Amino acid sequence: MLHAVCLSVLLLATNAMASTYTISKGQKLYFQSDYVGALQEFRAAYEEHKDNPMINYFIGLCFERLRQDQEAIEAFGHAIALKPDYKLAKLHLARVYYSLGAMGECAEQVNSLIILGYRFKTQDTAMLEDVMEGASTPSHVPQSQIRLEKQLGTVQPRPVVEPKEPEPVIPVIPDERRIALVVGNSHYGFAPLDNPVNDANDVSAKLRQLNFEVQLVTDADRKEMVKAINRFGDALRTADVGLFYYAGHGIQVKGVNYLVPVDAKMASEGDVEFETVHLGRVLAKMEESQSLNIAILDACRDNPFARGYRSVSRGLARVDAPMGSIVAYATAPGAVAADGDGRNGVYTKFLLKNLSVPGLRIEEVLKRVRIDVLQATGNKQVPWESTSLVGNFMFVGTKAESVQ
Repeated sequence: MLHAVCLSVLLLATNAMASTYTISKGQKLYFQSDYVGALQEFRAAYEEHKDNPMINYFIGLCFERLRQDQEAIEAFGHAIALKPDYKLAKLHLARVYYSLGAMGECAEQVNSLIILGYRFKTQDTAMLEDVMEGASTPSHVPQSQIRLEKQLGTVQPRPVVEPKEPEPVIPVIPDERRIALVVGNSHYGFAPLDNPVNDANDVSAKLRQLNFEVQLVTDADRKEMVKAINRFGDALRTADVGLFYYAGHGIQVKGVNYLVPVDAKMASEGDVEFETVHLGRVLAKMEESQSLNIAILDACRDNPFARGYRSVSRGLARVDAPMGSIVAYATAPGAVAADGDGRNGVYTKFLLKNLSVPGLRIEEVLKRVRIDVLQATGNKQVPWESTSLVGNFMFVGTKAESVQ
């Protein structure tokens, strides 16, 4: 009898471990932008635990990323039915409805979040304002709605807005909580770099001028990097804007990106996962927060492992930005960036130049950086971004914009 009880307990524990492994694997695939693979893992976990709201929520996230809106609505709805105060599920459901132009359903979720005391962040400003103003359609009409209007022959001319006289540009930094984690690794035992520590120090100084609370980490070992990322994740919970900057060695193995600490000892390809820091660790912290997030990676320098490991490739792999985030790379996926002949790397040199230009949205800042880098390198280095921002962000606004 005792043996049977112990066996039953062991089977339950084994099943629980298997489900946890499946969920963990699904999360890993999700942050590698393999949404189809992640969906398969979450669905497998769903078969074991259909009453788990978190699994339904992750299924909804995958469908949202795959632009399968109705399936996403259904999955988020299941999560909310199981956990009526599931704020993140309600938020993403509102976003899906908003993207479809379903303002009534969107407003229902937004009002529910307000009742629950949810603190909306910058990237949801347009959605929140439209709901508060009782708009019947989003202020930014989704492309899917425009296509539908064309099919139905109901396209209405957009109102003509008379141009206004330009106002003088008076720099204004928005009143919002901004936090940043800045990491620069130069003094590697195997392949030292000249610029990353300088880059990190200079970026930190610039961000502090722009009202960021900065956590600066230089020449960090793996333990220090993980602790810093965890602190950053904790701070994101109460932030309006989060920024992660990294300069140093970065490598991709089988399409997965890793940031390399200065104490990394990699005798073989199998050591990479245990000696480095998975970029997904940072992106996961951003995904869990409700802040507008920016990740800037000057980590595409030619790495010393590419020729020694079979699955290690040049540069970093393409990664889709988490919802409400933008990820900027010093150069295109699979390419390498110059370390620079002066104090700073080529990319960071022009990033510093453009960060504090008043009146530029983050996308415009990065476009200016790209143009400068292309000119400086003779088109050999092409900075690149992945974005899923749904709100606007300026490092430095203007007085006119702050009044709007």
